[in-house]
Amino acid sequence: MKNMVVIFLKFIHYSICFCLIFIILLQSSKDGGGIMGIFNSSIREKFLDYPSNISLIKKITAIIICMFLFTSLIITRLSTTLNACLL
Repeated sequence: MKNMVVIFLKFIHYSICFCLIFIILLQSSKDGGGIMGIFNSSIREKFLDYPSNISLIKKITAIIICMFLFTSLIITRLSTTLNACLL
């Protein structure tokens, strides 16, 4: 049963990894590059020029990073306990 939970968590973890890669690529670099440069200015302003000090896309990145770290720790913990049970 624990093995199925680990497999499910790995699927969630890999999905979070792809989302994290995509959201980082969306962010524009200091020279104005990034995937976000292909969108028109109104979409860019909505995501990058959020009214607060931290833009919306950076907030989303921080949330996804926290999810990534949480799933990494859970998978590591479950994998070590599963391997200890098998020995």
